[in-house]
Amino acid sequence: MPVPGTGLGERPTKMHDWGRDNGAAGEWEQHGRVDDRRDERGIRIDFARFYFMDSADAERFRRE
Repeated sequence: MPVPGTGLGERPTKMHDWGRDNGAAGEWEQHGRVDDRRDERGIRIDFARFYFMDSADAERFRRE
């Protein structure tokens, strides 16, 4: 998901808490990254990526 220029506020904490509360260790991970995509002003976009071993867990995370 793209990270807005203002950041994610407290959302990363809530997303990590969800992962710890709903998935076993080693069944999910989170990584931040930057690639060559840019917004309408030409500013490079940061991304937070969450990976899940189970597609059902990924869908539950997306819905939450």
